[in-house]
Amino acid sequence: MNDLTNSVAILGRPYQITRSRLGAVTKVYRDQFLCDLPALKELFQSIGEKLSVIQHTETPEFSFLISFSDKTHHDGVTSDLKELESIPIGKQTDRIVMRWAVTHDLQGTSNEVAITVRISNPINPLVVLQAALSKSPNDLDNFEFELGSTCATVDGAGQAYADEIFLRIQRWIEARKKPYAFTGIHLTYLKNEWLFDQVLVSLLPLLGVAAASLLVAAKAPATLHIIAVPVLVALFAVFQSFTRKLASKMSEWANTAKYMSVFNITNGDIDSIAKLGARSKNSIIKLVCTWGGAFLCNVAAGIAVWFLLPA
Repeated sequence: MNDLTNSVAILGRPYQITRSRLGAVTKVYRDQFLCDLPALKELFQSIGEKLSVIQHTETPEFSFLISFSDKTHHDGVTSDLKELESIPIGKQTDRIVMRWAVTHDLQGTSNEVAITVRISNPINPLVVLQAALSKSPNDLDNFEFELGSTCATVDGAGQAYADEIFLRIQRWIEARKKPYAFTGIHLTYLKNEWLFDQVLVSLLPLLGVAAASLLVAAKAPATLHIIAVPVLVALFAVFQSFTRKLASKMSEWANTAKYMSVFNITNGDIDSIAKLGARSKNSIIKLVCTWGGAFLCNVAAGIAVWFLLPA
């Protein structure tokens, strides 16, 4: 029964079926930022001010859901959010959903304006698909599934009103603290990754085997030259396989060093931020040391080939 409860909890209060007479418009924000409880209260106030001008016929509703990495949840209403100062548990926040709903008369018909804001890390691909239906197909190319994202859906309102809501959310995101990588060196690597890979995977094995071949030609008897050829070919294959694996690890370190969306809701989130910072720093150090070592090896191999070339 507990497993069933946890499975259906995701369909709880913030996902109520709306009574909207108009369609839904969804926007995905790719901006990365630090999200904490004071920030959520600011967003609650900003959206609430915009909804307050609607002449509602029923009491406005608000609910929120904070999901943790262990599939447990913390949910509440307006009073809970205002009184919430911290969640002192060792869990990490996985997602936050906030939902506002206001019922009013639309040309004599009851209509519900519902606003749902989802802050997740990473974003659900189904939400991206929903947003893509509200945008041009080319915009889908700009969505990143790996990193966290913010998604807002306005249901039961026109495009102009939805754009005003989206603008408020954009301004709220811009006012948040942004996480940054330890340094920006990894960006240079990612921008020129193909060139770095060619130097590491193609040039270094070639220079190394060329130096070994010239050394065999200079030091070994002529009768051993033919025997050394398959050994040198095998050496090149092994060397290139090693450098290709090393290039793959360097790419992984460069991507690990990128900043990502993180929450600061619980003490578990604080620990996560510290771990992400340390991981980013370590990845940068590994990337720099590996590439520096590979560069020195290329220089050494090039000098060895130059000295071993026959005059």
